[in-house]
Amino acid sequence: HLETLAAFHDYCVALAKVLDFPAAERYVSEACSGRRRVLGDDHADVLASLHWMAMIKRGRGQHDQAIDFFEQVASGHSSIYGSNSLMHARSMHWLAIAFLEDGRPEAAQLHLKVAIREYRASVGNTHPRTQTALRELARWSGVAVQDLDRILCMSSSCSA
Repeated sequence: HLETLAAFHDYCVALAKVLDFPAAERYVSEACSGRRRVLGDDHADVLASLHWMAMIKRGRGQHDQAIDFFEQVASGHSSIYGSNSLMHARSMHWLAIAFLEDGRPEAAQLHLKVAIREYRASVGNTHPRTQTALRELARWSGVAVQDLDRILCMSSSCSA
């Protein structure tokens, strides 16, 4: 039964990658509900399917629903892996992108700052994910990358 649910999830990913969002959503819905029933809400496989549900909603322009699913994934990753984990950082990064696409740049920047802090804690400042997030924050904020410390409140005198 779990193999069937994994196949549904994998098929959903393949369909989403070729932009067949209606079919992908049908398969990921089945994968999500089945995995939740068998594995419980805070299992990595459930969160993987929820992530793809969010990606599908995002692809369909259903930003509020995408944000809801990304928030569920971030909450689950925090429960499983803790904050300052790579998985939670990635969740916050996707959530930031969804907020930006929904026309909410302040929320996007706030979530991206959290992702950057967690990327730095989990994989370091020079990791490609950290560097990508830093470049995105600079672009979204309209500042140069070298000026980000001010925005991120990284100085020792900062009390954030």
